[in-house]
This record gives sequence, structure tokens and C-alpha cells, in this order.
Amino acid sequence: MRSLKEFFGKRGSSDQCGPLYDKTVFFIFRKIIREEYGTRGAAELEPASFSEGVLAVKSRNPLYSNELIIRQESIREKINSALEQDAVQELRLVRYAA
Repeated sequence: MRSLKEFFGKRGSSDQCGPLYDKTVFFIFRKIIREEYGTRGAAELEPASFSEGVLAVKSRNPLYSNELIIRQESIREKINSALEQDAVQELRLVRYAA
């Protein structure tokens, strides 16, 4: 009888990452925002979409919008570090229609 390892084949190297899903990026973004700004910040900043390296973020509060603009580079670096790849090139604020 063959083992599962033989059946599925050998794992690729760690350099080869599978497809990156937007839900993965959203999860990491929410986690970092919760660490940086607490539950209030996590409630005010919401990921909207992720496409071609651009993470669009909805903000319900101008205070958090400004904070995100000021700390954009730091947050982007933390997201990419958590993902272990340079996936997010830009954070973009979009208008929140509530």
C-alpha cells in the first residue's frame, strides 16, 4: 500500500507559494489593525478588496483614515511580513457608504 506522501507527491520548496486569496490578506489586515488600534480600530477600518497588489480599505471614521494614511508603509510592511511575500504594494482608502 502506498503512503499518502507518495500519493500526493513531495512538497515544493518554501519559495513556491500557492495562490494568495483575498480572504487571507483580509484576515492578516484585521489582525494587524486589531493589534495596532484595538477593537475600536478594527471596527472602523474594514478591508474592501484585494487585487493586483492593491488592498482597498473602507473607513467609517476620518480619524482612522488619517491614521491609516500616516502609517500606511508600516502597516503594509507588517502585512507582507506576515504573508512572507511582497503581496501588498499599496493600501488605498475607499469611501465607506453606510
